[in-house]
Amino acid sequence: MEKDTDQLAKIIWDFMTLNQPLKKVDCILLLTSYELNSAHYAADLFKKGYAPFILITGGKGAGVRALNMGDTNEALLLTDLTISDGVSKDNILIESKARNTGENIKFSKKLLKLKNKNVKSMIVIQVPYSEKRNWAAFKKQWPEVDTIFSYSNYSFEDYVSGDLSKEKVINFMLSDLQKLWKYSELGYQVEVKIPHDVMDAYNKLVDMGYDKFLIK
Repeated sequence: MEKDTDQLAKIIWDFMTLNQPLKKVDCILLLTSYELNSAHYAADLFKKGYAPFILITGGKGAGVRALNMGDTNEALLLTDLTISDGVSKDNILIESKARNTGENIKFSKKLLKLKNKNVKSMIVIQVPYSEKRNWAAFKKQWPEVDTIFSYSNYSFEDYVSGDLSKEKVINFMLSDLQKLWKYSELGYQVEVKIPHDVMDAYNKLVDMGYDKFLIK
């Protein structure tokens, strides 16, 4: 049963991750979440010279709410981690109010304008299985920026061996896949065609009980 679950989850993982090649950009945009490794990855890319600054955006998002992490402010938490990794606070912009991807985009645009930052390209970092959904949102709501979606590790097996349980990762991943069509129907994202094998894997995993974070 576990092997079947892993195989189905990997079908969705491979569809939702983009694994795009990196290049130097105007800004590293870190979309916050419960996931701490994303901050270390953003710091690593900054220190390697991929961008002159990092914009960290997020307040108390869906992941933190779902995990009942109290009053944790994601942007402040991940800012502390990037600073501990050697990034100067002078090279970090902080937006700590956004509750979802739409607000991440809206509030980040406003902050960049306020700081007179002319950003035409960026690397966006969050959890790997959110990449296709984030791509669809940015394509709709911030199309004028050349955007690369990246993460430090694209192996499903390695990712689920980390701090979060496999059960939680799969539940979150199915939620993001569902939002691909739910949010496009609401006009928040461009439409993304979902292959039959991905939908089949989704339906089978939902039948197995991986429906904790789905929109009912």
